[in-house]
Amino acid sequence: MTGSDTDVFGEIQLQAFYVAQLEFSRFWLALVAKNLLKSVLSDIEVSNGYMEAMTKGWLMEKKRNPYSGSIGLRYGKLL
Repeated sequence: MTGSDTDVFGEIQLQAFYVAQLEFSRFWLALVAKNLLKSVLSDIEVSNGYMEAMTKGWLMEKKRNPYSGSIGLRYGKLL
């Protein structure tokens, strides 16, 4: 529904999409810290991809139409 891939980067993008709906919280900071720490410990070269995925997910949420539901669906059509 969001167009995110099923790989690690797509999952990070999806997490950032949901976290952007919560505004700033401890969860957001923990998500950023976990993903960046994971990239440092496992493979520093992927840290740029993690940041791009987080940015894309965050912006995808911030640019969506607030009247279309959290993932672009009209709730009335679901009922």
